[in-house]
Amino acid sequence: MSNGERMLPVTVRNRRVRATYNRVAGLYGQTVARFEAPSQRRALAGVDLATGDTAIDVGCGPGRLLPELADRVGQSGTVLGVDAAPSMLAQARSRARETGVTDRLSLALGDARRLPVGNGVADVVCVFDVLDLFARGDLRAVLAECRRVLGPNGQLCVVTMDRVSVPDSRFLRAYE
Repeated sequence: MSNGERMLPVTVRNRRVRATYNRVAGLYGQTVARFEAPSQRRALAGVDLATGDTAIDVGCGPGRLLPELADRVGQSGTVLGVDAAPSMLAQARSRARETGVTDRLSLALGDARRLPVGNGVADVVCVFDVLDLFARGDLRAVLAECRRVLGPNGQLCVVTMDRVSVPDSRFLRAYE
């Protein structure tokens, strides 16, 4: 860990996380996801994603960035949104319909520790505000899966919470 960084323990098991996100999908999409979107868009702006590429959004949630990914890969590209919560995928599906990109993306119910795609198929894998939901051992599995699905010149784009700079925030306490 570098200067001042520390890992806080993850106390919520993945099953509970999945159930919680499944239960609050609509509310999450209208509140928390809106606050997360700017940092996710900034990260995505730095990714070299072109027409014809394949992008995977691991933990796509309500699908806020799926339309942007679909626009960037164009008609000849592929976008896959993966989430473990069926209600989040329902929100993502609805957003895709509203934005007219249903023909350019697929959604899959899945686990970030076992992504439902083959080896080396992705040009870009996005993991936005998801890694902090996994215990250390599972985190290693998620990152190994990202490596497995990325092609030889693939890019991993990650956004995660900086807990060190907000150690006593109400948002963080509610989130945890």
